[in-house]
Amino acid sequence: MVTTMFEQIKAILADELGLDPSQITPDAGLTSDLGVGSLEFVNAILTLEDAFHVTTDEDRLKQLKTVSDLVAYMEELTKA
Repeated sequence: MVTTMFEQIKAILADELGLDPSQITPDAGLTSDLGVGSLEFVNAILTLEDAFHVTTDEDRLKQLKTVSDLVAYMEELTKA
């Protein structure tokens, strides 16, 4: 069974942020819908970096608004 990038990120966000996975949808706003604070976001990003063996760019991270933005960015990094 193949796990999609979204499913992997959803599981990590649910665990890191203590959220119900059903709350985490592609269109969910990271701060507006999920209430992710800056420290929580940094911790989640560090976990994602470890999980996917990537390094993120701080300026690019600031542009991410939704879960789908985050998924697209992680997909981009893992294909690089």
